[in-house]
Amino acid sequence: MMLRSALIILIIVFLSDPTIAADSGESYDYLLVLPFQHNYYQPIDATALGQGNGLDFASGAAALFGNPAGIACPGRYQLIMSASNLSAGRSSLAVSTDGSPALPSAAAIRLKWQTNDFALGWRRAMDANLRFPDMLDPEIIDRAGLSLEQYAAGWSLSAIKNFTLGISVSLTRFDFKWDGPAGPLADGRGTAPGFSAGMSADLGQDFFFSAGFRSKTEMSCYTTFYGDSIRDQLKLAGAIPPTSWLSIAYTPEPGFEAHAGMELAGWHLVSSGYLEQMDYHLGCRIELIEGRLDALAGSYSLRHPLDPYLRRYDPHLQDLYFLTGGLACRYGPLRLVCSGATSQPLSGKGLNQNILSVSIEYQAQP
Repeated sequence: MMLRSALIILIIVFLSDPTIAADSGESYDYLLVLPFQHNYYQPIDATALGQGNGLDFASGAAALFGNPAGIACPGRYQLIMSASNLSAGRSSLAVSTDGSPALPSAAAIRLKWQTNDFALGWRRAMDANLRFPDMLDPEIIDRAGLSLEQYAAGWSLSAIKNFTLGISVSLTRFDFKWDGPAGPLADGRGTAPGFSAGMSADLGQDFFFSAGFRSKTEMSCYTTFYGDSIRDQLKLAGAIPPTSWLSIAYTPEPGFEAHAGMELAGWHLVSSGYLEQMDYHLGCRIELIEGRLDALAGSYSLRHPLDPYLRRYDPHLQDLYFLTGGLACRYGPLRLVCSGATSQPLSGKGLNQNILSVSIEYQAQP
């Protein structure tokens, strides 16, 4: 008997194609594609968010989850912990999300040994509560919880004059729980490794260049689906897209620095296949009180992965353009950073989103 197969991308679209099950290596009745590629990600830390939320703008222990070349920084060791919150929103025509607090959202430690810097850390990259139409009755709303955690280790080498190299490896774990009006429908967990590498170079005249990439991370698992009268086999699958970036920093004096960068990310959509989106990231830090208080400001874009054919049905599903800002206070070895981002002033009718982040750091003096 021919197996039924379905593809659900949380817009709840069914496809009738028996080859999907045949090509997987293990038979299943349904396939649920998890939306790891949408705008559900928590910021790396408050400093990076306040300066434009670029992967290249994190430094010290937090750079473990951005450009690992940024792990290298002054001080024998550093501890950092962050918390963040994303406002409620929508990522497609039918999928909405509740507010997503992550308390904490990240924790990391960095140790220096000669010209080497080592870092270990954990990050709750995603903690989203989704709402979408039931696959059998669109008038019924199902709910699902989707979380994504990363455990990472990184190393940065600054032995070469004016040049720093960094690499990091990570283990990413997802947890998905799907509930219908009558009770649980499915739940599953999966893990997969990842890799990132980056470099930073002093160009002279107070200019610095950095670049890097992060590999694609694909995860999947098989679980039982309770949506029909009988138990069916469900495959949960998703991919964190590959990302590459480059940026220029200008630091004419210790109390001021400016960043400008671009990030290229991949998106996989059911309707149009694999797409690439490029976003800009701009940011600066200005010292208000020497050694005590810094102001952060920036802007960045988040181009929406939904293709133009589907986007035309809802004018609110447009590209997002964020303004960011924050304050960083230092007292001895402690540093407290509070920052936020909003797309409301620049995105017009677009889907607006607000982000808050707080980080506390302890850094031993050189």
